[in-house]
Amino acid sequence: LVLPSPGGDRAIRKRNDGYVDDVNTWAGKIERDLGDVEEVMYDLQVRAQGLTDLNEVSGGSTAFHKCACQLLSRRSTGKTLEINYEMEGVGMVLTDAKGAASRIRMLSPSGTNKGLGYFQAVDANQKVEYEERMGKIKKTCSAANSARLQYSEAKQLLERRLLMQTRYGLTLSQFTKAQCERMSAQINKTFLLLMRINRHMPRAVVYGPVRWGGLGLNTDMYCLQLQCAMVYLVRVLRWDKIVADDIITAIDALQLRSGFVSPVLEEVSTPIVHAGKGWLLNLRAMMREYDVSAQIEHLWKPSLQRENDVALLEAFSKIDGIKPREMILASEFRIWLW
Repeated sequence: LVLPSPGGDRAIRKRNDGYVDDVNTWAGKIERDLGDVEEVMYDLQVRAQGLTDLNEVSGGSTAFHKCACQLLSRRSTGKTLEINYEMEGVGMVLTDAKGAASRIRMLSPSGTNKGLGYFQAVDANQKVEYEERMGKIKKTCSAANSARLQYSEAKQLLERRLLMQTRYGLTLSQFTKAQCERMSAQINKTFLLLMRINRHMPRAVVYGPVRWGGLGLNTDMYCLQLQCAMVYLVRVLRWDKIVADDIITAIDALQLRSGFVSPVLEEVSTPIVHAGKGWLLNLRAMMREYDVSAQIEHLWKPSLQRENDVALLEAFSKIDGIKPREMILASEFRIWLW
C-alpha cells in the first residue's frame, strides 16, 4: 500500500505492521478502475499467504480463526463517492503448511477490530470504542460507590486508575463533544460526592487549576481528549520517524482534500465539513473549539495561481448558513474538474 503525498517528497508505505504477535497486512490502490477491488484482494491474499508461509518455516503457526480482513472502497452514487458497505463476492482463503484451507472472516468497513486494547474501524466508526470506554467508566464508578472511601482514596482512585486507563483510549479516539460530556457527567456524579464536593459546583471551579482557586480535577473528557491527542502528535513529530512521515503525509492529503490554501492545523477557524471523518479532522474540530493552532514544519503548502485569487472551498466554508451537503457537492465538483 503506497499513498503518496501531494508534494511528492514522502509517502505512506505499508506492507506488514507487527507488534509482538499481532500483524497487519496492507494492500491498496488509489487509481479508479473497475477491477480495483479484485486486484487489491489478490495482492492482499498473496502477501498474507507469504507471511503465513514464513511463519510456518520458522516453526510458528497462524491462528486463522483469529484473523479478519477488511476492505475500504468507495462507489459512485451519482452525485458523490461514498463508502461501499456491500461485501458480496469478496473473500480470502489461506492455507497452512499441511494444505488445509481456511476462509478468513470478512469485516465490513464499519466492523471494529480490537488491537492493543483499542477498537478501531476503517470507516472511523467509534461506536464500539465509546461503548467500551463508557462501560469501563461505569464499572469503576459502581465499584467506587459500593466502597467507603476517604477523600484521599477517592482522589487516588480517580487520578491513578480511572483517568489513567481512560487516557490510553483518548489518545486516538474521535469522540464527539456530546459523548465526552456524558463520560464527564458519569465521573463527576460519582467522584464529586465521594470527595465531599457538591456535584452542582460550577465546572470552572472543578476543572480550574489549584493556583487559581480551582479543584484541579482533569475530568473534562473533551479537553482531556485534545490534550492526549496533541501530546501524541507533538511526540511522534519530534521523533521524526516512520509514524511522523505517515502523519505528515496524512495532513498533506487532508490539505489537498479540503481545498484550503491556509494550513489546516494552523488556521482552524474555518470548519471542514466536506472531507469525511477521521482522527485529524476530529483533532482540528477540538482545536477550533479551544482556539488552539499547530504550526508544523515540512508540510506541503498549496499556492494560488494568480494575484487576488481565492480558494473556492475556503470561501464557500465562510458563507453563513451553507449546508454540509452543499459543501460536499462543491468539493466533489472541484475534484472532478481537477
